[in-house]
Amino acid sequence: MTVDSAPAELQHPPEPVSPGQRRWALAGILIVALAWIGILATLVVVSSNPVVLNRTQIAAADVIVEGRWRPGSPPQVEVDRVWKGQLSAPSVVVHGTVPVEIPGEIILVPLSRITPGPDKPRTSEVPVYQITQGDLPNLSTGDGQVAGRLASVRPQVYPASEAARTQLQSLLSSAKVSSRTLSLP
Repeated sequence: MTVDSAPAELQHPPEPVSPGQRRWALAGILIVALAWIGILATLVVVSSNPVVLNRTQIAAADVIVEGRWRPGSPPQVEVDRVWKGQLSAPSVVVHGTVPVEIPGEIILVPLSRITPGPDKPRTSEVPVYQITQGDLPNLSTGDGQVAGRLASVRPQVYPASEAARTQLQSLLSSAKVSSRTLSLP
């Protein structure tokens, strides 16, 4: 193919891009990049740090309540709703460390009943509980061998968000979690 037989658009070099066109192209690219960064930042804020309930803790709990943490001596949870178990008192005494940062915050609390004794005296007719201990799968024994044992983790309470309530309802209605047993997948 000779130069004379080439199509007309290939016979003439492209016109140079003017500075005005270049500025518009760069502005368009900048707008698209900033929009993309904004979308990613929104996703990070909206979807970061989801609440995940500990299945073994939920299964082992005698009572699961939703209520407000009331610090003091003794510390108590003012019960708004009972999710699992039987509880007729409007509040429960909670012994041990309670990982609640804001007094009055509405929380989901898996509780195990404890028998009062010298180190855990009975205070009036309010039931005495402690936060149920949870477990996580421990896939390593430390010596390089894989084990199917569970490792204890510190007791957890959960914010009473819609996502946490939905998870709790699902776990309680699931066939995998019964009153004291848990089947791991």
